[in-house]
Amino acid sequence: MELGVARQDSNVGGAIAAWRAALATDAVKDDAETIERYARTTQAEAPRPSCVLYPTTTEQVQSAVRVAS
Repeated sequence: MELGVARQDSNVGGAIAAWRAALATDAVKDDAETIERYARTTQAEAPRPSCVLYPTTTEQVQSAVRVAS
């Protein structure tokens, strides 16, 4: 499961750090290649993701949502 996270908040860096702490460093990707792959869309305009999350458990999904909210 992947969760794309769009840039909507000025505190994105803090959220990415919190996701890395809650999940695992390798479960949070913000490199250019990953962002480019997940930024593709058929919409006329769409926000680019800041990072992509790869949670592997229900608890990790819950943690990711807590950080996002």
